[in-house]
Parts: sequence; structure tokens; C-alpha cells
Amino acid sequence: MIAAMSAYLGVYVVVKRIVFVGVALAEVSAMGIGFAFFASGWAAGLSIDPEAWEETGPLLLSFAFTLLGVLLFGVHHSGKRVTQEGLIGVGYAIAAGLAVLLIWESAEGMDELKNLVAGDVLLVSPLQFRVLSWSFAGLALLHALFGKEFLFSSFDKETARTLNLPARVFDLLLYLSIGVAVAVSLRAGSILLVVALMILPAVTAMLVASRFGRVQLLSVAVAVTASAAGVAFSLYGELPTGPTVVAVLSALFLGALAATRFAPARRAYAGLVAALAALAVVLVGVSFSHEVFQTDLVAAYPLARRGEEDRASHDQTLEGLAAELRHTEVKRRADAARRLGGWDDPHAVDLLCEALEDADRGVQREAVLSLGRSKSPRAREALAGFLERRELDPDLELAASEALVGHGDPQALHLLIHLAERRDAPPFFRARAYRRLVDLSGQAIPQEDAHSWHDWWEDHHGRLEWDAKENRFGSRDEDD
Repeated sequence: MIAAMSAYLGVYVVVKRIVFVGVALAEVSAMGIGFAFFASGWAAGLSIDPEAWEETGPLLLSFAFTLLGVLLFGVHHSGKRVTQEGLIGVGYAIAAGLAVLLIWESAEGMDELKNLVAGDVLLVSPLQFRVLSWSFAGLALLHALFGKEFLFSSFDKETARTLNLPARVFDLLLYLSIGVAVAVSLRAGSILLVVALMILPAVTAMLVASRFGRVQLLSVAVAVTASAAGVAFSLYGELPTGPTVVAVLSALFLGALAATRFAPARRAYAGLVAALAALAVVLVGVSFSHEVFQTDLVAAYPLARRGEEDRASHDQTLEGLAAELRHTEVKRRADAARRLGGWDDPHAVDLLCEALEDADRGVQREAVLSLGRSKSPRAREALAGFLERRELDPDLELAASEALVGHGDPQALHLLIHLAERRDAPPFFRARAYRRLVDLSGQAIPQEDAHSWHDWWEDHHGRLEWDAKENRFGSRDEDD
């Protein structure tokens, strides 16, 4: 869906020579996402559910910032000193810089920054999928109803005036379409992927086709083909999805460039891309039918079933999980650390201790949580050793407290007290730690009264034990 819509609108972007506008809108949308992560602490202070904000906040603010960018970039500026392109360049530079700073200073930090620049489009939540579906359905309906009006207002102002068409209104609607497509696509994908899908297919199609309608169709076909092939290559080659799709787009562009000198070669190229796009649509339809209607078109395929069985048997062994922990892909290592939490084998704890030394914070977090779920008596010792060796960042400290709760260790409360008063922790983490501290201790001491919390801990920590019935820590002395 992202490929088809971006490629369709990209033809307008390239032909109208507003490529820089599309790139600038992508950065403005990224700035909205960054502001949403930066404002997560404020949202917690307003009693907004943190998980709901993490899911919907970036999407809403990305959309709002993009609409603001549409209004700013869509207003024609005819100054003699500064051109319209210069102002768009200023907007791009400001948005790009602020997007990085906002995300850098947020609780998500480098992980979210990497996802935004070259993230994995395969990791899309159900809400993001629904937003994409309804947004693109609305854009498709808008362009189906007013396709000629968009064409005339964009490229034939005289005809538009003859037909009494409000050209400026349709120009603004076109900018709005691009902005909406960028905003919803960017939250699911990445800047690299969205910008590439908006520019490369359109330029590739213009090398081969001449009529505007054919250029649009071929642009969509190139984008769909590259997306399907890129996903396949990334899965089987264990490569990042977004950059792999861009690499396939580049190969298709070079093919079009080679075929542009000869009419028969151009026709053959267009026919080949159309056939590959049709095949990609069929494969997507087969997969979609399996997901939605539970058909056996995919599950009954022998090679696919054998691959699934081999992977399952491999993953069910500690040797397989040990190999996954040394994989170059972070997601595979984190998934292996998460699955190790269900093993009581002492060797599983050794592997989790190895995962605690991983360079990626996400893998460390999964290893900490798995040690909290592990029933092995050595898991608690491994956690204690990990906590003694280093100063944890807020996310890991919160995960470590939950892991200690899993073992009924009162030190979880001490970690939460420390996190609730950390000045270097974002407000969201401090507020979340305080709420968890109140739930687990049964105390209603104000968050800002750090002295009272420490006094309570000194008086009670030697007598605290886990109360499974109350699901919190209680004192062995009933008088207390």
C-alpha cells in the first residue's frame, strides 16, 4: 500500500518539480514523531495512558506537523530576496535537525532514531495497518473522483480556468494528499523508504513511458515489484527491509536507463515490470487470504511448511537459541533472549548472562525480563550480579525492577525508589516508576518526598516479603 500510493503521488511530485517539498514534508513528519516521543513525559503527567500515547501520539503529531508543513509550503512566496525553494530548504533543515534532537532527548533515544531513518517496515502494529488502509482508501477515492481536476490544475492552468476549476484549491488538496501519505507511511516505514518510493519509481517510469497515465501505472508497477522483491531478498538474505527495497528500486532504475534509447527495449521493460507487479499482487493476495480467511494456500505449500517445521525444531533447542543470540540481526537476538525465559535449564541462564553483555540495549532488556521469568535459582543471582556491575539507564532499571518482582525480591522497590527520583530520567519513566512503587508497596507517599521513601525503605526492607494474594510486598510484622 505504501509503495502504490507513494509511487502514484510521486509522479505529481517529480513532474511538478516539487521533489524537495516531498522530502521536506517527510522531515516535518519525522519532527512530529520526535516531538511525540519527547512529550511522553508530559502525556504521563496529564494522566494519559503511556501505552496508548506510544501507539497513537506519534501518529497524531506526525499528521498535525505534516498538515502545518503543507500549509507553509503550499502558500506561494514571491519575495525577491528569498525564493520559495529557499524557504522550503530552510524548513527541511530545521525539521531534520529538530527531529534528531527531539528523538535523541526522548526516552526512546537512539533505537527510535535508527527506526525512523532506516527502520523495518515489517514491524507494523494493527492500529498502524488500519490507519494506513483507511487513509489510502480515502486518498484513492479522492483521486478517482477528481483525477482530471488534479491533472488540469497541476499542468494546464488555462484549461482549468476555462472549466472554472479552482486551481489553487486542487493544488492545496494535492499537497494535502502528499502530506497525509507521507505522515501515515513514515510511522510504519522510514524516511529512507518513503522518500525512495516517492521519487525513484516516478523517475524510472518517465524514462520508459511518455503519456501521463501510463507513467503513473508504470510507476506503481515499479514500486510494487521492488517492494515485493525487496521484502523477499531481505527475509532470505537477512538484510534490513527498507534499504533492500531501495537497492531493488535502484536496479530497476538502471534497467530503465539502459532501455531508454530503444523503443523495443522500453516496451519489453514495461511488459516485464507489469508481469512482475502482477505476480507480486497475486503473492500478496495469497498471503492475505491465509491471514484473513485462514485458507491453506500458504500453509499447504510443502516448501513453506518444511521451512516452518525446520525453524521450529531449530528454535526449540538451546543450541539453536545460542546461535540466534550471536546473530547479526538485533531483532533475532532479542527474540532469542525472550524465548530463553521459558527454559529452566541452567545453561539457559548462562546464555541470558551472555545476552546481558550484548551491545544493544533492547537485547539486554529482553534478557533481564527473561531472567525475571526464569524459574532457575541461578537467575536471581545473575540479576544481582548484573545490577552490581553497572549503572543502568532508566529503561533497563525499570525492566530490572520487574524482573526482581518476578522473583519476589524486595530490592525491586529500592530500584523503583531510585528511578522515581533520578533527575536524568525522562518524566515518563519517573512517573511510571512511582505508580509501580505505590502498587507494589501499598504506600501513598508523594513522589517528590524522596526522604520519606528512603526512611520507609530503611525501616521496612528487612521485613518485606512477597504477598502473592495481594500481589505486592508486605511486612512480616502484622503490627506494621
